[in-house]
Amino acid sequence: MAASKNSTEVSIYHQDNGEWLETTPGERFTIRTSAKETKGIYTMLEVVADPRNGVPLHIHKNEDEHFLVLEGTLHIVIGDITLDVRAGTAVTVSKGKPHAWCNLTEMPVRMLVIFSPGHIEGLFKEVAARKSNNNDDIAALADRFGCLIVGPPLREDIYTIGSPRSSRSPLSELETITQTQTISPSVSGNRIFKLAAFLYGIVAYLVFFVAFLYAVGFLTGLVVPKTIDTGRVSSVAEALIVNLLLMTLFAVQHSVMARKQFKQWWTQYLPKAVERSTYVLFASLTLILLFWQWRPMPEILWHIEEPEMAATITAISLVGWLMVLSSTFLINHFELFGLHQVANNLTGLKSPAPRFRTPLYYNFVRHPIYLGFVIAFWAAPAMSAGHLLFAAVTTAYIFVGISLEERDLVEMFGDEYRRYKQRVSMLLPWRYLTGG
Repeated sequence: MAASKNSTEVSIYHQDNGEWLETTPGERFTIRTSAKETKGIYTMLEVVADPRNGVPLHIHKNEDEHFLVLEGTLHIVIGDITLDVRAGTAVTVSKGKPHAWCNLTEMPVRMLVIFSPGHIEGLFKEVAARKSNNNDDIAALADRFGCLIVGPPLREDIYTIGSPRSSRSPLSELETITQTQTISPSVSGNRIFKLAAFLYGIVAYLVFFVAFLYAVGFLTGLVVPKTIDTGRVSSVAEALIVNLLLMTLFAVQHSVMARKQFKQWWTQYLPKAVERSTYVLFASLTLILLFWQWRPMPEILWHIEEPEMAATITAISLVGWLMVLSSTFLINHFELFGLHQVANNLTGLKSPAPRFRTPLYYNFVRHPIYLGFVIAFWAAPAMSAGHLLFAAVTTAYIFVGISLEERDLVEMFGDEYRRYKQRVSMLLPWRYLTGG
């Protein structure tokens, strides 16, 4: 059948020039397919929005707008409908429909935005080149392209074109107090809360550090009063059940509270600044409970008699613990354990968006922290049944934890992390050693 003469055929080969433009600090775009290439039928942009970035409520008079989320979760309101659009999901906004979107998560949102017809791409270029953040100027600019700004952003703490990050950094409370020489009850209360959150974060960190040091002694049998092979002896069945329950409790707490969905629910009731510190505190208390209630299973499965060799194995275990601790400092030790967040909250600084980095050990294995734990757990000159149970169960949990963590990392960093997975092995540096 011959094609209709009235049909429109568009054949496109687009060579991406890689130019990224910034609509406002924290939100950037590149034109993947231009209106010129499609003869005005559509234009396709790739947009990346950092946490707390978004756009005000607006209407497109001439275009339908289609969102395809590639990474992260987009929070969007269309008329009376509110949606959280996850990666792999698309949503369409018809022309004339008021809508606004923002990023409420702690990771960037990356999406394709398609306008049909596509001539509105000129608005994005002019917004990127603008000299003013005055709302009236921006509204007039948008109006020239048939885009009406009809309301504010979805929340007061959202950065947007009329109120970008550079102009949403108010004077610190201390400077404000100095200028006005007055302390209102609300400001005073806010300062007290921030200080309380900071002290809470320090307490949580100290509890973690004590639990970490005790874990070293608990597994190696050094210094601490109760080790994995000492304490109240019970029947094998009781010891097995209690110990498995303790390790399961730790694994569930450790995994569930680390998931994005739990964090999003949890921070409805808990201030975001202390979310990480609370996670660290709960994990540390669960670990301390394990030390306290652990039932020894003292039957020796193997024992190295030669003193020098036994000392060498113990030293290897300590090297594993050192790898764990040093690996945390290579990424961001104080952010990992919550101090960075409460310090930023106290000083009024914004936490930077997550960046993907692979310092030192991370060039050899993707999870040096977990590798350190495996070494620390298994390098034992005397292996009891209880120690073997602990090492086996925690190693199995490590692989489960890696699976969950890498799913989150792929969602956060996308193809960058996928390429990293192809290049660097998970726990053993075989790809580096073989050059594969």
